Amino acid sequence: MHWSGATWDTLADTMGPYVYGLWGSSANDVWAVGQFGLIEHWDGSGWSTVPSGKSENLKAVWGSSANDVWAVGDVVFHWSGK
Repeated sequence: MHWSGATWDTLADTMGPYVYGLWGSSANDVWAVGQFGLIEHWDGSGWSTVPSGKSENLKAVWGSSANDVWAVGDVVFHWSGK
């Protein structure tokens, strides 16, 4: 779901049912993590898969900016914008 400022809008479900964490630094920078190493990124117009190369579950995601994002669970990943 996405808050448009007035109502909640449904987005296309491309990630499946096992998303455990969601965090964003802006409307154009949202991260989702989940089961089997799932990492997805929203760029303001669509979701794209960011391959983690791992199959461990990711339970949470948080950052201090668009270039400092952490995904944690059975493993830990850090995104530095590169």
